Amino acid sequence: AADVQVDVVRYLDAAMPTYTHGKHAQITTFGAVLVSWAGALERDGQRLREAYDHINVSTAGCAAGTGTSFPLNRRRTAELLGYDVVSRNARDQYSPDPFFQQLAALALLNTFLQEWANDLMFWGSDEVGMIDRYEEMYGGARVEGLMGTEACVRWEQPPPDPNGGAPRPPICRD
Repeated sequence: AADVQVDVVRYLDAAMPTYTHGKHAQITTFGAVLVSWAGALERDGQRLREAYDHINVSTAGCAAGTGTSFPLNRRRTAELLGYDVVSRNARDQYSPDPFFQQLAALALLNTFLQEWANDLMFWGSDEVGMIDRYEEMYGGARVEGLMGTEACVRWEQPPPDPNGGAPRPPICRD
């Protein structure tokens, strides 16, 4: 988060468009985007820590939810097994809630990471071109054309005709 905060200051005023369904929407700044990413990662990290705290409970000695009469040092057993906490209620520890909480936290983290990756791919696409050297960083592929010749994969939209004429066709940047 500290690294992102430094970059937020660097890009605080760097204007960029936002997109809705691939179409230009409102203008924002890259700093605002970085802050939103940092907030999402912070929330996901907190959810994962909370889920871990609920799962990091030793059930040794809970038997089938009624406890046991065996002389078991539950705290020592939990320590040997790597748990930080011993369950306080034998019956409640068999609830699936902590496991569902962990799965939900992981699913939300996955959703954020997918949105993040989609943003980066969209910004690096030929249509948008907001990320320089995208192909070098992420292994963009070249398309093979007919007879082994390479087809153009980097298109650039020329500026509009100043005289208001028909739109110009895209230009190959390769």
